[in-house]
Amino acid sequence: MERVSGHTNLYRRNATYYFRARVPKDIASHYGKAEEKFSLGTKEYHEAVKRVRLKAAEVERKFADCRRVIELQSVPLKDRVTDAFLEETRNEIYRRLLADDDTIKIMGVPLGDEEVLHFASHKETYKASIDSSLEYTRADYASANLEPYVNKALRWLGVSTNQKDVPEVRRLARVMQEAFLEAQEAIQKRNEGQLVRTPEKSKEAPSESELSLNGVLLSEVVDKWVADKSRVSWKKRTAQDHKHATSMFIELHGDRSFNSYSKSDAVAFKEFLVTFPANWTKNKQLRDLSLLEVTDKAHKLGIAPMSATNAKKMFQYLSELWGWMFAHYDEVERNIFDGITVEVHSVKRNERNPFTIEELNAIFSAPIFKGCQSESRWKNAGDFSMKDTAKFWVPLIGL
Repeated sequence: MERVSGHTNLYRRNATYYFRARVPKDIASHYGKAEEKFSLGTKEYHEAVKRVRLKAAEVERKFADCRRVIELQSVPLKDRVTDAFLEETRNEIYRRLLADDDTIKIMGVPLGDEEVLHFASHKETYKASIDSSLEYTRADYASANLEPYVNKALRWLGVSTNQKDVPEVRRLARVMQEAFLEAQEAIQKRNEGQLVRTPEKSKEAPSESELSLNGVLLSEVVDKWVADKSRVSWKKRTAQDHKHATSMFIELHGDRSFNSYSKSDAVAFKEFLVTFPANWTKNKQLRDLSLLEVTDKAHKLGIAPMSATNAKKMFQYLSELWGWMFAHYDEVERNIFDGITVEVHSVKRNERNPFTIEELNAIFSAPIFKGCQSESRWKNAGDFSMKDTAKFWVPLIGL
């Protein structure tokens, strides 16, 4: 199985594309397997890039759920299901269901080999399924039928089925039922043309186990890096350029604890940059798309990628970030960008466009060379010679 450019989790065996991701070290002993690996059900590259991104989000959600269960298992069940925990669960499930609806409507859902459910071509079927699901959920809610949600609650808490009748489990099942009902009603409103925004993912306060740098999200470290550099040397535009590059990396590979990133993420980012179009935000056909959609659309439109020089510059920004972290924090194991670079094949003297013959004729036909009124009035034609001044000789030396 060979690794393929376009996404850090994209691999190919023979002609078929696969998803492959190593389980993070902090959950490896609880997860049950060392890696997630499965077929993406397609032999077409651009479709595989879309599918691998969808699956990467699903797998990251599984990893997050595993971390939550590990943390909960250190607390007695009766102390886990607090009012705050129930409210957090309600909000997270509601957010996830609306985010899933966004995904379906923007990118579609893979169904199997070479087949994808796209909302545009199956919208009536999708709307009908939401209406039907909402009808069942309302009926269950009205009769307090919690059975469809008890197993969800058990998995959420990480407890065995013999505790399905425990009051805390049933309280959580009821809250999950309410979240499903609220989300389905919100999606139905969307299907009718009403605006319902997907809530942003809440940034929870770190637990004691997360206070080490290994538990800090990369986006948080980026903020510290930019603040530190801006205090000393960076101007506003420099800070914006660095944050833009790092935000692209985070969108492609997810906002995770930085020690969960690997060398393959750095290589994938390099391969992404050398195929990414320049000035995409100024193109009406590209600016509202996700990064991977931009690459795909630009390829279909025949838009050339950014220059190797710009790609190298953006790649170096990420290398600078990892170098800064390595210098400032003991927890950083390595700079994953070390030894990797974007090659630029050019001759230094040709990096800037030369003057044309017409431009040179215009420059050296100026009064400085033909005769001007005086040394101070060198822009005006006259009989005064500038041959004893630097203004006459410096351009000639440059030529």
